[in-house]
Amino acid sequence: MPTSPPHPIRTATPADLPALLAFDACASTDPARTQLITDAVTSSTCFVATARPSSPKSDPHDHPLAFATFHHRFFGHVLIELLVTHPAHRRQGLATALIAHVERHACQTPKLFISTNRSNTPMRTLLANLGFTQTGTIDDLDEGDPELIYSKRLRPPA
Repeated sequence: MPTSPPHPIRTATPADLPALLAFDACASTDPARTQLITDAVTSSTCFVATARPSSPKSDPHDHPLAFATFHHRFFGHVLIELLVTHPAHRRQGLATALIAHVERHACQTPKLFISTNRSNTPMRTLLANLGFTQTGTIDDLDEGDPELIYSKRLRPPA
């Protein structure tokens, strides 16, 4: 019998926005980031990993612990644009679960893309462990910290 994931994953709802914006460190100082997250929630292109409800009567929409936003406009492929985990819940497999969920439920193309800063060693390690390959670099987004682009082939080319 299959076991359920330790943290349920679902599409974000507007009720999740306050929590998502609260634990995304950039959202409090960057109105564009707040708008990006809001737009992703509104367009159903944001998944959240939540705390397992403590009882059958618990609201399943409580306690988002991490989220991933994505879009289908990266040269005809899916790009995970943001992957954010609440600081108190890092290193618990939430990012791995969200990436896998995007792979299974949002990505219809042969490749999935994601990026991270060169300085983000934990994320770079995670992506390597999940089978992503570094495929490019963008300079000058964050001064002195290039953005590294990664891809993962999910299906053979058509």
